Amino acid sequence: MKKDIGSLLIVLIPGLALAGYIAIRIFTVGITHDEPQTCLTYAQFSIWDIITNRNHDNNNHVFHTLLVKLFSSIFGTHQWSVRIPNFIGFILYYVAAAGLLKKIISNKWFLLASVLFVTTNPFLLDFFGLARGYGLACGIMMVSVFFAVSYIETNTLKHLSLSLFFGVLATYTQFTIINYFASLLIFFGIYFLFIHKQPLSHWLSCIVSVVLLTVLIYKPVKELLIHNEVPNWGQNNFVKDTVDTLVRGLNYNNGVFFISRHQTISWLLSAGVMGGVASLLVYFKNLKEKKYQQLLLSAILLLGSVLMTVLQNKLFNTPYLITRTAIFFFPLTAIFILISLNYVALQKSFFGVLILILGTGSLIHFIRNANTSSAFEWPFNKNESRVICYLRKKHESAKASISLNCHWHFFPALDFYKRTENLDWLELTPFHKEVHKNGATDYYFTYLNEAAAINNCYSPLILFMDDNQAIFKCH
Repeated sequence: MKKDIGSLLIVLIPGLALAGYIAIRIFTVGITHDEPQTCLTYAQFSIWDIITNRNHDNNNHVFHTLLVKLFSSIFGTHQWSVRIPNFIGFILYYVAAAGLLKKIISNKWFLLASVLFVTTNPFLLDFFGLARGYGLACGIMMVSVFFAVSYIETNTLKHLSLSLFFGVLATYTQFTIINYFASLLIFFGIYFLFIHKQPLSHWLSCIVSVVLLTVLIYKPVKELLIHNEVPNWGQNNFVKDTVDTLVRGLNYNNGVFFISRHQTISWLLSAGVMGGVASLLVYFKNLKEKKYQQLLLSAILLLGSVLMTVLQNKLFNTPYLITRTAIFFFPLTAIFILISLNYVALQKSFFGVLILILGTGSLIHFIRNANTSSAFEWPFNKNESRVICYLRKKHESAKASISLNCHWHFFPALDFYKRTENLDWLELTPFHKEVHKNGATDYYFTYLNEAAAINNCYSPLILFMDDNQAIFKCH
């Protein structure tokens, strides 16, 4: 009992700390460039128009948009309320990851190091505090993996159905996770045929999940294809487009454990080779043992997702995933690495080395990059709330309306604050990408490198030197 309580506290305390960190970011990180489109456009559609993707836009993460609509209808549209779905996504992710690792790892300190490794990456944590579908999708996917591991333990239809259901839901949240779902089906097929013969009901559960997913995504995906809205992500190869950009994000432009990006890529590619070797070893081992089945599951989920991504590109010219669209590869890679290490770490001394590298390294990387002001993918969206605060004070003192022009990077966030905070006194110039030089507004918020183009009409007033931005005032 004491051991169980100790293990529970070991995973509970970091979870509470990370939840607090994300909760703070929900309020302090300004609205980013893509969030307003979800909150002010897609979430305002009818439920039918959302699920059929009437706007045929790839930024409509359907299940996430439905949840944003739900919480906006309950609490109103605010910066914090539209981010609740992804905070829930973090809770799902953390509980499922900790529960999964607790099933597999018996050494409590290696368990703590493993939980930190899977849950503290700052790039991943960014998405649990934003109104985008990526964090929620990862959380739901992790629940699916948890029930897949539970199915290996119990062989019950309940756990199989739950794993498949959450796999479908994760894909409905972010379509790129269909690579994971296909890999999950491959594992269950291999499991049914070669490891543990299962009744027809288990096969039917897989078939029903495929039918359900097809019904859910057929129309929205069709709309994307008809209107040629498939995003133009990566056109080179899997390593350069997917691995390189994802590692850059995971590193937060710093080295993980003080290791360079290219060294990290080498490690990840080595992990892929390990996965292939591990799969072959498992094939020739006694597959009746649960630990081999867990290793096989993690290898198939990772390598299958990679294979599906590459095949889509080769067969259908689908672009390779990049950075945030490939974020689900991180938990899949991490789970595979941890299961593999737990399998080979037979000596307590080796556990000590792993704990030092994974636990301490993860904490150092988190501490170096944790912040409450910006998100890695949208570093330029840090100062819009400060601009609004300054202009509000000017409005309150002058009792007059204020006109504002801005660079197009800043327009969505400024427009979000204007509309959600009912800033009727703020006259915001409509969206545009060209530089306006005519001095038609009271203020202009843009990058400092545009100062020369507008200095005939505007002078710098407030400088945000770290971000190369400034508020300019009309002469």
